[in-house]
Amino acid sequence: MWNKKLFIFFCGMLLLAFSGCKVTKPAIVAVPLSESETLAQKMQVKNAAIKTIDASRVIFTIPNNDVTIKTNGSMKVVVDSCMVLSFQALFGIEVVRVKLTKDSVLIIDRLNQRYFSDSFAVISSLANIPIDYFSLQGLMLNRVFDPAKENNFKNFVSSESDQMHSLQLASSSFHTQFLIDQNYALKRTFVSSNDNSVSLMAEYSNFNGVNGIDFPFATNLFLSTASRQLSADYAVEKVDFNTQVEVKTIIPSKYKRVYSSDIKSIFK
Repeated sequence: MWNKKLFIFFCGMLLLAFSGCKVTKPAIVAVPLSESETLAQKMQVKNAAIKTIDASRVIFTIPNNDVTIKTNGSMKVVVDSCMVLSFQALFGIEVVRVKLTKDSVLIIDRLNQRYFSDSFAVISSLANIPIDYFSLQGLMLNRVFDPAKENNFKNFVSSESDQMHSLQLASSSFHTQFLIDQNYALKRTFVSSNDNSVSLMAEYSNFNGVNGIDFPFATNLFLSTASRQLSADYAVEKVDFNTQVEVKTIIPSKYKRVYSSDIKSIFK
């Protein structure tokens, strides 16, 4: 069933939204450090321009073996606080809702009247990989982020080739790379474990200006683990920034809760 595939993909993405890793000096040949700091700070200024996102029309596409699942939906974000993704069937009827906060993950499956709710800490324990809302937010919303949350731009290393800036950050477990064009548009984010067992790539395209803010209207996500490879795309058709957004979510009392112990296989 398509919503199960969506559930698996989204939980798989959570594996790679890591945090709290102590950043060590990366083994990367660097240009002068001040250039790395300047580039990272410019990207942080772009981040700060967006406080809320209200993407009221989004098309999600998920390849599923020989069938490609395509569904309409929406995405509402209060930056650094909450993200709500709504996946809809015909006539705008919501079938799956995903709500992320700084501490928790909520996935509501309305077709099967069930929901999953737990903390990032519990999922981190299941996956044996630290999980962080802010990193996941950065991956999905075209933002440069510091997985260690130190906001110490000296940890970044930059280089330049083929008219692209490369901003990199290495830790004891993961390597993160941001590819940025000459107009300071983030075109690609790549995160991989140092043993290459887990990786995630986000590619951003079709940039358009809305109220002075350049934003990618197309995002492609690719997840690779030892046991599976998954992908998903989403295209924004209508978006507003820095307006009031409604993120309140109510779980119907008749819905059955799915516990973390029931989804362990997703993380294997």
